[in-house]
Amino acid sequence: MKAMTRIRAAVAALALCLMVMSAGAQDMNELLDKLTGKTPVPMGQGQQGDWTADYEKAIDHLLPLMAADDVGARYAPQITFQQICLHASRPRAEQERQALEDVLLKTLAEKDLIPTVQRWFVLQLQRMGGEKSVPALTQMMGSSDKELRDIARRALEKNPSDESTTALVENLKHADDPVWTIGLLESLGEKQSNDAIFEIAKRLKSDNPKVMATAIAALARIQTKEAFAALAPLVNQEPDESIHIRLGQELVAMAYEL
Repeated sequence: MKAMTRIRAAVAALALCLMVMSAGAQDMNELLDKLTGKTPVPMGQGQQGDWTADYEKAIDHLLPLMAADDVGARYAPQITFQQICLHASRPRAEQERQALEDVLLKTLAEKDLIPTVQRWFVLQLQRMGGEKSVPALTQMMGSSDKELRDIARRALEKNPSDESTTALVENLKHADDPVWTIGLLESLGEKQSNDAIFEIAKRLKSDNPKVMATAIAALARIQTKEAFAALAPLVNQEPDESIHIRLGQELVAMAYEL
C-alpha cells in the first residue's frame, strides 16, 4: 500500500512538472511571437521597462540555444534572434529599438559569449545600433579577433551617429595595416562626412597603390567641394598610371552625381 502511495505521488509530481514545463514553453513561444511581430502589439502599448524585461527574458532563453554544440541546431534560434532585432528596428518603434539596444550591449558586456554568438550580436547592432553602441563597437575594433574587428567596423559604418564617424576617423589615424586601412577608408567614404576628409586625404600620399586608390574613391563618395579640393592637386601630379585612371574615373563619377 505504501509503495502504491509513493508511486501515485511520484506520478502526480511528474504530471505537475510536465504541466509547468508546458506552460513555460507556451509562455516563451507567446513572448517570441510578440517580439518578432507575429502577434502585433497595438501602437503605444508597453513602456520601455516592460520591453527591456521582455527582451532580457527572450535573450536568456535563446543564448544557450545559439551556442549549442550542434552547429545545425543553432540556426533556428539565431534566426529568431535576428527577427526580434529586425522587428525592433522597424519605423515608429524607437522605444523598442532603444530597449533592445540596451539589452544587447549589457549582454555583450556582462556575459562570456562564444565568438560565434558575440559576432551575431554585433551583426544585429550593425542593423539597429545608435549612439549608445559606439563605445562598445570602438573597443571591439581593437580586438585580436579579425572577424569581430571587421564586423564592428561595418557596424560603425552603418551607425547614424556623428560619434561613429569620429570613432572611425580616430582609428584611421593610427592604422598601419593596409587591409585594415582600406576597410576604414571604405567605411568613411560610405559615411560621406566632411569631418573625415582631412584624415582620408593624408592617405593620398600612401606608398601603397591600393590604399591610395581607396582614398581617392572615398573622397569622391563624399561629393562635396571640400572633397573635390582634396582631390584636385592629384590631377597635375604624375602618379602610377593606374592611379591616374582611377582618379579620372572617380572625378567623372563625382561630377555625374553632382
